[in-house]
Amino acid sequence: SALFLSATVPTIMEPPPALAQCAPWHRRATDREYPDTGIQWECEIRARVFFYALTLSIALHLLAILLAMSFCNALNETARDADVFRMFSRGKGHNATMKVENAFRLGMLLDFIAMF
Repeated sequence: SALFLSATVPTIMEPPPALAQCAPWHRRATDREYPDTGIQWECEIRARVFFYALTLSIALHLLAILLAMSFCNALNETARDADVFRMFSRGKGHNATMKVENAFRLGMLLDFIAMF
């Protein structure tokens, strides 16, 4: 997750040139700087999908990292091996690892959506 997080944060800060060439969102198509361009729907949709997907991806990768850290802290604080077995036998430990895994997978999927 940290690898994907370290790649997506700079990408959000400096978007690819194809998205940077779009007309700014705060300007209207009738402005003098952008005459006869019309509404750039394709560019608008690509830019929004790109930024929304990467923003959600950053949030999910950060969630995966924080859940994994708290899960490791809980395991390190157990006094005996029996406590670790008890944590997993009730199903709550397994549910916590599945939450981390699902957050990571969904974050990766959103990264791939943003690339295309």
